[in-house]
Amino acid sequence: RTASSLELLVCRPPTFAVELNKGACAGSAGVNITRVPDGISLLIEDLKPNGAAELWNKQHLDKQIFPLDRIVGVKGLFRPSCADDLTMTIAAAPTKVVVYVCRPRDAFRVGSKPSEAMARHVAFQNKGHQGS
Repeated sequence: RTASSLELLVCRPPTFAVELNKGACAGSAGVNITRVPDGISLLIEDLKPNGAAELWNKQHLDKQIFPLDRIVGVKGLFRPSCADDLTMTIAAAPTKVVVYVCRPRDAFRVGSKPSEAMARHVAFQNKGHQGS
């Protein structure tokens, strides 16, 4: 059976700002990240215990960041040409750095944890089947 038409809804995932206090956490943003070759975002693999990201989560229960979120921008650099630009900007920030985080809206919402389906999707992407 074939369909005569196809409807496709494309929308950007919601993005929110997170201020990470690297100065309070030995100069680290407190996240382990993965870069996809030729990608323009950073995938948050996990949060480091007692790191800046974990500290943010404790203080901002309504805007927590989770593994599988993506860093898509840094204050002063919102449309990077490559993921390395984001990494270098975060590393160069002396104490506090504002990062812009997004997650696919249908997978889970700000303040909730990622779904198993999203985890499988990201694992598939990380094996090189798709770009960032």
